[in-house]
Amino acid sequence: MKIFVRIFGLMGVILGLIMSIFSFTTDLSLHIVSYEIKNALIDDKLSGTKIVHLSDYHNHGLYYKNGYLPDMIKSEHPDMIMITGDFIDQYTTSIDSIKELFDETKDIPTYVITGNHEYYANLKDEYFNLISSYDNITYLYDSYTKVFLKGTSFNIGGIHDPYIEEKGTIATYKDDIRIMEPYLKDLRESMDDEFNILLSHRPSMASLFDKYDFDLVLSGHTHGGQVSFVTPKHEADGSIHYSSGLYEVGDTSLIVSNGIGSSGKLPIRVNTPMQLNVITLVSK
Repeated sequence: MKIFVRIFGLMGVILGLIMSIFSFTTDLSLHIVSYEIKNALIDDKLSGTKIVHLSDYHNHGLYYKNGYLPDMIKSEHPDMIMITGDFIDQYTTSIDSIKELFDETKDIPTYVITGNHEYYANLKDEYFNLISSYDNITYLYDSYTKVFLKGTSFNIGGIHDPYIEEKGTIATYKDDIRIMEPYLKDLRESMDDEFNILLSHRPSMASLFDKYDFDLVLSGHTHGGQVSFVTPKHEADGSIHYSSGLYEVGDTSLIVSNGIGSSGKLPIRVNTPMQLNVITLVSK
């Protein structure tokens, strides 16, 4: 009996040590990460257009160690906001903070897609109803909208998450590509050849983004790994873990956000800080 007590006591000490390490290494601030996207299809009139990219809010709340989310967004003076899914999850018990965010940014055109978590969250109906109640929010589900800005135009498209077809099964990036290719093909064929932005919760279909000539793709889903001690590497089969940052995939620029929240109930972030991405379009 004493042996078991000692074993459990030792396990408790080890667990406490691990949690202490996590508490010291976790960065609970929201990092503003800036990108410049240069492309010949960006009209000169659009140069300087600024996009705030938000993803994977989950259950965070609007207050971070270094500020209040709506104030941080508005301080960037964006022309638009783009949201790439997982704004709620199965742990969400209230969407009040999301409503507060939308109220605070109701003067900024906002484009929204959903991720995988919206489809099995308890409050999914409330969230979808909230989105539809704002005149400035455009929900993109296998659809696109033409945006007229500064005397010219470009397109913003959005694709649904493959979770709908996968129905929660464990799927590889190859499954995502197989499932989503018809939808991406149809969406791109409905768009003209102006500068085309795609919102896709998952970055795993990167080869298709390039194949169908999307110019800029914004994604999330990965959380940058959330807890990471190594730099992602190319896999043996030639695939890449598009986990965080800017990737050039052929002629496509792909930006993957770490997200502005954390999955699960533990707000642990190691070497993968939460990110508010600010993207500036530049004519090439």
